[in-house]
Amino acid sequence: RVVGEAYLSGAVSDADVEGDVDTDAEERKRRVDAEVLADFARRVDRSRFARKAGDGWSPSKVFELYAESASRGEFHVTRDVENTTSGDVLRRTYFHGGIDWRAVPSCVRRR
Repeated sequence: RVVGEAYLSGAVSDADVEGDVDTDAEERKRRVDAEVLADFARRVDRSRFARKAGDGWSPSKVFELYAESASRGEFHVTRDVENTTSGDVLRRTYFHGGIDWRAVPSCVRRR
């Protein structure tokens, strides 16, 4: 369904799928993007993003927060969206996290 919507919106063209793309143009775009990013990195004041040594950060604390977020979830939103061309109402659900680790075979220890 998402792929179909991408085709209808024009986000994906047949050329993207069939490989009829100009690889030289793609390479030039990658090079220009890399130059723009490098220029930005040279100009940005990195001291604004420096972390203070006594802020309580630790790799284990970050992992604990990550594991809690993945298990409990951060958000779960459901919205009804109307397709203006067909009049159909689609229910869209967006969520992050909330994994039941017991249902993931590689996370369950067999005794």
